[in-house]
Amino acid sequence: MPGPSASTVTISSGRAAQQVLPSYEPAVLPGDEATYGNVSASWASNVPPALVAVPSIIQPFLNASEIGLVVETVSGSSVTALQTLSYPNGTMRTSTIIGDVRTDGGNLTLWIVAGGLHPGDHLYASSNSQFGVPTINYTVTRVFAAVSRLLNVYNATLTLSGANVAIVACWDQATGILVSADFRLSYNGATPFGTFYAKGSGSVRLTETNLWSATPSFKLNASNLVWELKSASGKDIPITASSLGGFGGQVTIVLIVPMGIQVSGLNPSILSVPVNGSATSTLTITVPPSMAEGRYYVTVAGSKGSGPTSGPSSSVKLTINVVGDFTVSTGTSSLSVQTGSAVTIPVELYSLGLSGQAAVTVSVSLGGLKAAVANSSLALSPGTPSRTNLTVTANRGIVLGSYTVTITGTKGALLHSRVENVTVTAGPGSASTGPFSKILGLDPPVFYGILAAVAVLVIASVLGLRRRARSKAAPS
Repeated sequence: MPGPSASTVTISSGRAAQQVLPSYEPAVLPGDEATYGNVSASWASNVPPALVAVPSIIQPFLNASEIGLVVETVSGSSVTALQTLSYPNGTMRTSTIIGDVRTDGGNLTLWIVAGGLHPGDHLYASSNSQFGVPTINYTVTRVFAAVSRLLNVYNATLTLSGANVAIVACWDQATGILVSADFRLSYNGATPFGTFYAKGSGSVRLTETNLWSATPSFKLNASNLVWELKSASGKDIPITASSLGGFGGQVTIVLIVPMGIQVSGLNPSILSVPVNGSATSTLTITVPPSMAEGRYYVTVAGSKGSGPTSGPSSSVKLTINVVGDFTVSTGTSSLSVQTGSAVTIPVELYSLGLSGQAAVTVSVSLGGLKAAVANSSLALSPGTPSRTNLTVTANRGIVLGSYTVTITGTKGALLHSRVENVTVTAGPGSASTGPFSKILGLDPPVFYGILAAVAVLVIASVLGLRRRARSKAAPS
């Protein structure tokens, strides 16, 4: 397996005593890219595929002519990247890889590790890697993407599930991005059924990146490339232009925005980037309620100078996932209905990016009051109200007082409710009684309280008279 020549190797047994232990944080940012144009892989085996599959360390490289990585999100020590495999026939396959540069969790594997590691450092603070606990062996200086870079090297041979494995992987020390990797795997085993073998290899080399530049230039990054926005909402997204190769000067930012998404601000649109420094603009995106839920892309491009065609450009593509919703309203918060009558009010479901049918149901807090909607299902269209009528009926004889009617709209997992307060009052000629009825001009609790007191006095008087009569009739 090819490896670094001895004349270019700087060997170190570990960190100097005064050096700080690694923090195991990503050194890449959303929008950073790497392209691997030299890809090769092979796999041969006489073992049935159902028994021994192509190892995951080789599988991504088989038949691919190019591999691309774009960092989409960085949160703490977690990194998400979009990986694109290109094939000689022109087809492509994309997938999302996610991992933790501190723990080696996920399927990011060796593509991106923590930045700022040194010889003697473990690749991960803790690891359940199939390679055990890999450690940086030494550093070398090599030219990748036209720039000489200091690289961390992991060079190891090991036995994995009975197979002999050799691996040499190199990462850019400053950024932690993989720049080259070579794998070899071989297995031979004699069984009563014959001798079985498996062997494979894989190799990649970084050919392009926006992490560094051989000439004065810049790169654009966003705080995240993937955003989830609810319809009728907005987001401020920082866009940063960073100096590469000693660049310093103005950068003009322009946007390519799909129909529907509104950009209400790009402040400022011209950045002054200091040499080896950076400058930030704020992009404000608004999603109107009329925009259908789905995935949209906003491209942010930058050019040198004060005009859009004044020099080579850098760009980032933002993914905006619009999430739809809806609201339920009636235009009133309380109703009054008399016994023996009904009242009707409009009910509105307003779509925020949603299409399709939504169910409408009603319920009441107590029996006696009835409520129903004219339509149990309404068709939703983004940014458009859909209406039906709610009718509340109070039968004669219902207890007077306060009730609630709940109107609920449901679409899939989304559920929204609106509670209406309903007051039932006595209608003309109504015999209904309730908290607001009068008996002989008195509230019912007062009337029945007096009636109970009188009854107690009458009973007590009768019992007293009976006892006196018995005592007089008794013989002396």
